[in-house]
Amino acid sequence: MMNQQGMTLIEVMVTIAIGIVLVSAGLPSMTTWVQSNQMNSRASSLATILRAARGEALTRNNTVTLSTSTFGDWSGVVNMYMDTSGGNDAFSESDGDEFIREIDLDSSFVSIRGNATAGNYISFSGDGRLDEGGQTVSIEICRGADGNYDTTTGQTVTINIVGRVSVSEGVTDCIP
Repeated sequence: MMNQQGMTLIEVMVTIAIGIVLVSAGLPSMTTWVQSNQMNSRASSLATILRAARGEALTRNNTVTLSTSTFGDWSGVVNMYMDTSGGNDAFSESDGDEFIREIDLDSSFVSIRGNATAGNYISFSGDGRLDEGGQTVSIEICRGADGNYDTTTGQTVTINIVGRVSVSEGVTDCIP
């Protein structure tokens, strides 16, 4: 009688089939987990950028503005600059504005939408206060794009009138 070593073709095929079943069962939850992490990462990044802009305004004792090119849509490139003309206007070197940095918040699976106050600009005055006419800013971060938003999960970044940035769970409709 011969001593066999190794596995038969049937055993290999059964092992592969079991592996495929396990991977296919876990894949949908992995996708949800990755998208959730992207959303949380964008919310954290946005809050950090807003706090940095407020810190720059306090350090420079001058208005610092964040701007986006598309009204209310903060899911792209955001520019930070010292706004010597008082805030909430476009960057202009001829006005004495000083460019600070460019931040890319682009994501294909996450929507970052601001309320009307957020518009194209968010400014902090030299004393660190929000320079938006006494109104708070609300920005909602949701999974999804092109109007297909998951409103069951999401985060809201809020800036109150004294410039405090906070992140909270929950969104209304991703179009604040």
